[in-house]
Amino acid sequence: MGLSSSQGRLLLLTSRLSDIELNEILLTQRQQQLAIDKENVAKEYHAALNNHKINIKVPDVNDPSKIEMQNITYENMKDAGYFLTDGKGHIYLKKKTDGTWDIPHNTDDAICDIEYATTETSETNDSSDTSQNGNETASEQDVTTPTGSDNNGTESSQTETESSTSANQAKKKPDILKFKARDGISYEIIEGGDFINNTNSIKDAIVNGAVYILKVETTDVTTVAMQELNSNTDFEYVLDTSDDAQAESKYEYEMAKISRQDNMIDMEMQQLETQHEAVLKEYESIRKVISNNIDRTFNLFSDG
Repeated sequence: MGLSSSQGRLLLLTSRLSDIELNEILLTQRQQQLAIDKENVAKEYHAALNNHKINIKVPDVNDPSKIEMQNITYENMKDAGYFLTDGKGHIYLKKKTDGTWDIPHNTDDAICDIEYATTETSETNDSSDTSQNGNETASEQDVTTPTGSDNNGTESSQTETESSTSANQAKKKPDILKFKARDGISYEIIEGGDFINNTNSIKDAIVNGAVYILKVETTDVTTVAMQELNSNTDFEYVLDTSDDAQAESKYEYEMAKISRQDNMIDMEMQQLETQHEAVLKEYESIRKVISNNIDRTFNLFSDG
């Protein structure tokens, strides 16, 4: 093999070595990602085994004299006479199809009143005031400026805009819930929407302190915070084991999948290492041939 051909072969082997080493690096990165995935699966499994739920004491549907503990939901809270409040003067309720509020069963007319916002009267008054103001403004303009003025037109437009804004604000006025057990204390009603329809959302909000449980009785209104659940006989904060079997099945499946991928990467890595050793041996052989050719050439000319 001549010097030029040996040099070309050496460059080709160098490129091949670089490709193999790059693939080895990529496989190593994939293994690192699998290690991260394995850790995440383990964390998710641990969280599933250690998740909690809030149970609430509610009367049995078939026999009201019997009491049982059930997972907290808006309906169960409603049956037991509890509300959800944010502690800032707002209360979460569900709206019925007829537009009225669905309040807890124990809170009848003797316990609370709902003051529905009357937006129609406000809009009528605003419209009347706007009309009267417009007529008075028009009369004043007829007396003082017969030909009209851009400034006065602007002022009239601003007046109408302010009246319209006032009417829109009246539409947004919230309904009010008042408890007779606490004179002077009222709550603005907020439609709970998806929040109160989701058991996990209710639980998480209570645990995180975003909302509080409100107990309404004929003589008093009391607030139950997260730290008071275990001391309140109507509630219990316990481990949720209902999803443990599903969590275990998912954990085993995900770990088996990661293990299969890890084994495939190990096989690919072994193949690359074998190729790397073979190419490296040929590389060293060609490099030695080139070195010997150079040595012989220099010796030939030095002897001459």
